[in-house]
Amino acid sequence: MEDLGKNIAEYRKRQNMTQSELGQKLNISAQAVSKWEKGLSEPDIDTIKKMCEIFSCSINELTSMEASSSEAAATASGVKASESEYGAQTIIMGYCDICKKPLRKVNDYKVEKTTDGQIVICNTCSAKKTYEKSVAEQRTHESEFKVSMFWSVAAAIVTLVVLMIVGFKLNNIMLAILGGIVCAYAVFALVSQWIWDNAVCDCIEFFMRSFNMPGIIFSLDLDGIIWFICVKLTLSFLAITLSVVWFLIGLVISSVFAAFYFPFGLAEWLKEKRELKEKKENNFEIYQSLKNYN
Repeated sequence: MEDLGKNIAEYRKRQNMTQSELGQKLNISAQAVSKWEKGLSEPDIDTIKKMCEIFSCSINELTSMEASSSEAAATASGVKASESEYGAQTIIMGYCDICKKPLRKVNDYKVEKTTDGQIVICNTCSAKKTYEKSVAEQRTHESEFKVSMFWSVAAAIVTLVVLMIVGFKLNNIMLAILGGIVCAYAVFALVSQWIWDNAVCDCIEFFMRSFNMPGIIFSLDLDGIIWFICVKLTLSFLAITLSVVWFLIGLVISSVFAAFYFPFGLAEWLKEKRELKEKKENNFEIYQSLKNYN
């Protein structure tokens, strides 16, 4: 059972798959795959057959240490594993466009589309690109949070200062202090979540629309043209006014919604942060395993 678990882990890493991705292909949970690889449980024969199709190997190769032992023997005898496995007359199918490594099996490479066409890339380079992409996604996510904090804090401070000035000029301490704090928090929640692009952003976008006025029928004479210009200008001014009023109403509604939704929005951001971190760590593990294997 322990040998089978080690083989499942080895073949999974060769295919550049996570435990979750293998579980999805087998319609099981990632925890079940983890138990197999740790030797805590064993898959049934039907599941083993499905894994053999996914890994492009035989049942004997998956259930025994035959491949690992042959590689170890080749290394001990001073022969490179690649030469022992493939032989001197094996046809090379191509070369990786990034590291120029020879590719001898269909499962050794992938074909990826680019802006200039497509490239042939080995599994190790593909895993490296995937890992670097996940690192970039995590950095972008963290950078987005820093930007949101900067602009939201700045907007909150401006709101607090303005309301305090207005409140003290009107001799209204409640407006200056309590109103300033409440409005500053609402603005902080609104701006930060707008940048996070969550449900608050959808609420704001709903109110960011312009009003269109109907067409006008007029006669092609001087009076008709003058009448058309006057009516058109009036309707345009009315449309702009309605659009601005609608946006201001939406801004107030969105601010109230953002103030109540902020804890949930922050929880969503933290969850996404954890997922990106786990994704980066899984991709790094896959890349390292393929790099050490090759």
